[in-house]
Amino acid sequence: MTALHAIPGRTKKLPPLRVGVGGPVGSGKTTLVEMLCKTMRAHYDLVVVTNDIYTKEDQRLLTVAGALDAERIMGVETGGCPHTAIREDASINLEAVDRMLAKFPNADIVFIESGGDNLAATFSPELSDLTIYVIDVAAGEKIPRKGG
Repeated sequence: MTALHAIPGRTKKLPPLRVGVGGPVGSGKTTLVEMLCKTMRAHYDLVVVTNDIYTKEDQRLLTVAGALDAERIMGVETGGCPHTAIREDASINLEAVDRMLAKFPNADIVFIESGGDNLAATFSPELSDLTIYVIDVAAGEKIPRKGG
């Protein structure tokens, strides 16, 4: 991954903040990313990387919803276990982030939405500076305490 302080063409002093958005399937990750983009895009330079196993459905949903311009949203097809693509072998996502920052070197925030996964999923520190974890309380009040 490109050293954050050495992104070609970047004129801002601080590196972009990389925010991982994780949670189980159907918990509202894509809706949260959509709302964050719509709320923040007037004030911050944003890009998004979405993850799905065999499709680019979340990329399509965000594009259709008008969260950001289509070229600012990149879909990644992981082809396998969602948590592997954000933790054990995050290379496909690191490459996607690099590609987005090459196109938009002055991005302030990169949202990285994981594919749906269990409560034990975590983002690699190489990929994400902080994580927002979405929990659907309708799935049961014990979910936050169960951890997986």
